[in-house]
Amino acid sequence: MNRERQLARTFVALSDTYAAEFDPLGLFHRLVHACTDLLDADAAAVIIGDARGSLKTMATTDEDAAFIELLQVQTGQGPCMECYRTARLVAARTSRRSTPAGRSWSV
Repeated sequence: MNRERQLARTFVALSDTYAAEFDPLGLFHRLVHACTDLLDADAAAVIIGDARGSLKTMATTDEDAAFIELLQVQTGQGPCMECYRTARLVAARTSRRSTPAGRSWSV
C-alpha cells in the first residue's frame, strides 16, 4: 500500500470521534500506533496538559515509551517537555548528535 493510501485509511480510522460511543483513550491509543506506522518511528506517546499546565500521559506504544514519558513529566526535561513549552517540533535522535537548538535528546 502506498503512503498516501495508508495516510487516508488512518484518517478514516481516526475519524470516529463523532460517533456516540467515542472513546478518547482509544483514539489516543490508535493515534500513537498510527504515528509509528506512518512515520517509521520506534515509539510514540500522547501527553496532554490541562489549564493549570499539569501534564498526563494518555497513551504510549509500549512500556519503554511509557517509562520515558514518566521520567520527562517528573523531571520537566526531554524532547516532549521542550515541545510542550515551545510549541515547536523537537526531534529525539538515537545518536549523540545535537539538535539544531544545541540540545541532545538522545533516546
